[in-house]
Amino acid sequence: MIVAGVGTRTSATADEIVMAVTDCCRRNGIDPAEVAVLASLDRAQTMSAMRAAALRLGAATGASTPDATSEDRSVTGRAGRATLVVFSATQLQRHATGCSTFSDRSMAATGVPSVAEAAALAAAGPDGMLLAPRVAYATVTVALAIGSGASTP
Repeated sequence: MIVAGVGTRTSATADEIVMAVTDCCRRNGIDPAEVAVLASLDRAQTMSAMRAAALRLGAATGASTPDATSEDRSVTGRAGRATLVVFSATQLQRHATGCSTFSDRSMAATGVPSVAEAAALAAAGPDGMLLAPRVAYATVTVALAIGSGASTP
C-alpha cells in the first residue's frame, strides 16, 4: 500500500495539497492513483483543506473518529480506494526515528522532525518504509511510504 504523508502550514489550500501530492508521486515514478492513504497531523485549522484534497484525490471523506485499538484518528467512509488518516502529534512522535529529514519549524511545532514522513510511516504500519523523503512546497510537504497499513477502521 502506498501512503502519502502530508504536512501543511495553516494557510495551505486543498489545491496546494493536491498539487504537492501529485507532483511528489510523479517525481518518484508513482501514479497518484496508486496512493491508498493520505496521512497527516490532526489539526483543526487544516482539516477542511485536507478533506477537500482527499476528496479530489479520491480519498475517503467523512467524520473524524477515534480508532479504539490504535488511538489513530481516521476519517470514515470510502469514496475511492484511498483513506484519509490523521494522527496526534504524540502519535507522530513515535515514528520520529524513521524520519530521514529534519525541519526546525516542524520540530518546534510538533516535536517531530518531519510531519510528512512521520505521518506516512505511521499510516504505512509496522513494516512501513519511506519510498521518498519529504519534498517541500510553498505551504505543503509530502513524503511517500509503503507498507501493509496501520490498524484503522
